Amino acid sequence: IELGTDGDVNNLESLWGKLSAKYKELSKFTPFFSVDAPADGQGRELFHLRVGPGKNLEEGDSICSSLGRSGVFCSVVRTQ
Repeated sequence: IELGTDGDVNNLESLWGKLSAKYKELSKFTPFFSVDAPADGQGRELFHLRVGPGKNLEEGDSICSSLGRSGVFCSVVRTQ
């Protein structure tokens, strides 16, 4: 589950602290950060706050639906 994207990982760490404290359904997940580096070596890195693993896509959809009703950005991300 992706909960945010930012150019500064510190902002995402702060976001995780706020979200995990407010939404107890997130407490069972472990946060991790992925990074997209610009392909041409120019520009900024972009960090993603993701949590997981989830049991299945339906669990992710359910959590994102609940968070979305509260105005929280959330998307289900498939990883391999």
